[in-house]
Amino acid sequence: MSYKIAVIGPESSGKTTLTEFISKEFDVVAVEECAREYLLNLDNPTIYSLDDLIEIANIQFDKFERTQSKSNNIIISDTEILTVKIWAEDKYGYCPNEINELFSKQSFDIYLLCKPDIEWEYDILREDKDRRDIIFNIYRNYCIEFKLKYIVIEGDIESRNEFLRKLFKQLNY
Repeated sequence: MSYKIAVIGPESSGKTTLTEFISKEFDVVAVEECAREYLLNLDNPTIYSLDDLIEIANIQFDKFERTQSKSNNIIISDTEILTVKIWAEDKYGYCPNEINELFSKQSFDIYLLCKPDIEWEYDILREDKDRRDIIFNIYRNYCIEFKLKYIVIEGDIESRNEFLRKLFKQLNY
């Protein structure tokens, strides 16, 4: 049985950096975010549809499920279906049933919610530089609404890493 960790939060809040740190520091299996690769393979990566988000959700869900079936240890996922749900609602005003169904099927033991208190970095796929706090609060509200066990990860990179070392020590890892 594996212990499943999801890393969530608004864009440019340190999710990938956090996932990479945990994967390397604790020799943990990591599931990469698939949205970036998917979008960069579009003719224009900044123009996408709800159908694209449904496909991204399916790919991310399947990728995690395949990885989970091969591991009996800790697995960390750089994003998951809640992220796609919030993305759809924010950009299109609602979330398609296909994404909601995948969200209801996923299960994580803990969510690491990254606070956007680190410097925003430009990237062609990033859209919400001035809305990161708003998006963060949407994540937190969903964590509360769905009774997800979550921890807010904040501070500079070294502070985050030190906090994670202590957390993993508590997990006896």
